[in-house]
Amino acid sequence: MYQHVQVWRRWRFGALLLIAGCGIVATVCLANISVAASKGSSSPATATSSTALTGPAPLFTMAKGGQTWSFIGSLAGSFPSVYTSGATLSSNLSRNVSVGRILFAVCISDEVQGSTPTHDVYDSQGNTWHLVTEYTANSITGSLWWCRVTQALATTDTIYFELDNDVTAKGFSVQEASVSSSSISVAGFNTSSASNTTLASVGLDVGTSGERLWIGVIYQGMKNTRTDEDGNFGYFQVDTGFSYPYSFYDAVQIDGGDRVQTAATATFTRGFTASTSYIGILAAFEED
Repeated sequence: MYQHVQVWRRWRFGALLLIAGCGIVATVCLANISVAASKGSSSPATATSSTALTGPAPLFTMAKGGQTWSFIGSLAGSFPSVYTSGATLSSNLSRNVSVGRILFAVCISDEVQGSTPTHDVYDSQGNTWHLVTEYTANSITGSLWWCRVTQALATTDTIYFELDNDVTAKGFSVQEASVSSSSISVAGFNTSSASNTTLASVGLDVGTSGERLWIGVIYQGMKNTRTDEDGNFGYFQVDTGFSYPYSFYDAVQIDGGDRVQTAATATFTRGFTASTSYIGILAAFEED
């Protein structure tokens, strides 16, 4: 009898162990099922550490921009071709200009009368024009201006180039560009001058790379024929104006170029058939 009781007790103890073991296995299985279900849920789990969401690096990242600058071309200007002494030139626009466009005015005066006048630019709608720089050398004064159009301009509107005293040899031209940003600034500019040369150049280093519109201008106090150009820049020969009828040297001439690039440095060059004295301005414009 005693032996039967011991067997029963041993059997019952084993059964209890078996039942407990099955319970643990079941609990673990249910926990795994719960975890698996939570991974497939539409409600994301909350990450509790910075390593919870680590994974392979992206194949690429989207950089700012693409090419956000676009140079459009000549819009207005005036270069008197006859003897005309005065302090103001004006020009209507060749097309309408919408709000947000960028305008550049390149202005020149040749001090054949011994004066060095100060330049100014404005328009009939009251847009604000900003002076990049005004530079005088070799009896030539050249200036570069820019404007963000806040009041739309029509072909009936007028852009003015004004000097603070009368000058015979003078001229100006307005170029148009567009940019996607709502705000721009001058990243940097540089000037140069030389005499008795057939190659004019001006360089600039703004220090850091980034997409910018570069405007280069060569100003001469004479009529000259271009022989070559910097292939890295587009080309716009603004115009030539005479201060006296049929005079070769009493004239003003502007040769300009545009370039969109991300490099931090550039040099704008122009070659001419006749030896010349010139000044150069190179400026870079960027999005804020």
